[in-house]
Amino acid sequence: MSSDSEISHVEQSDSEETDPEEQLENDDVDVEVVLSLVQPYEDEPLADAASEPDIEEENEDADADGLTPTVLEARYERTIPVTSWLV
Repeated sequence: MSSDSEISHVEQSDSEETDPEEQLENDDVDVEVVLSLVQPYEDEPLADAASEPDIEEENEDADADGLTPTVLEARYERTIPVTSWLV
């Protein structure tokens, strides 16, 4: 258990109110105070909605061979005969 002198020391330190700026000056820690709101990308131009590709177009052209998922699915399900697409 702690002694009465330790408890009284803790109570004294808690009861002492210090100014936050004075406390920062007394600490050996470098602290930077920002007094304004910082918004990420605030100096960047807004994106043009027309320049963004549609998600469906990306999915349709995703295959390296240029085959759409619809064609690949039809070949897998064998709705297109192999003789029509096999070279």
